[in-house]
Amino acid sequence: MKNKDIYINYMPQLSISPAEMNALDELAEKDKDHMLPVFPIKGWAASKKLSNTRERIKKAIGNRPWIASIDMSCLEDSTFVDLATGEYKREVFKEISEIIDEENGFSNWFNYLSEIDEAIPSLIRITNDEQIDMQIENLCSLNRGLAVIFGLSDIDSGHYLNVLNKIKEANICLLYTSDA
Repeated sequence: MKNKDIYINYMPQLSISPAEMNALDELAEKDKDHMLPVFPIKGWAASKKLSNTRERIKKAIGNRPWIASIDMSCLEDSTFVDLATGEYKREVFKEISEIIDEENGFSNWFNYLSEIDEAIPSLIRITNDEQIDMQIENLCSLNRGLAVIFGLSDIDSGHYLNVLNKIKEANICLLYTSDA
């Protein structure tokens, strides 16, 4: 995705579920041109590999930009874990857990996103002060913008003000959305 001005009228946060993706498939192309969807990446339906998620998003919106985030709750759901082995039942969950590894400023997240030209990165796990600067630097080097997704309950937190100040110091554009 090349840097260009995008005029957005709508920023839906969409689940990568069959129902929502099928509805998106049916949306007129001209309407897709004026939206910037946020896709919290997770395992969905019978998806076995993370690459299926990327392919499904591309099928629905083509080469349009979208915001990539991670649905952390998908890793906390014990129904996705084999109780006998303690391993995830599907490869997609293992891949997501590897992507959110905090090592080197979430370098796995950066590497994953660097292969998806249409994906606008978002900061993940912004509660980790030690990694936030490196994560901002890495993700901004993709030259696609940077999204920071806060829940409404997070806004009053002094920590999040610190994150906003770091973003301001980095002189980057802040894209704000809420997971209300």
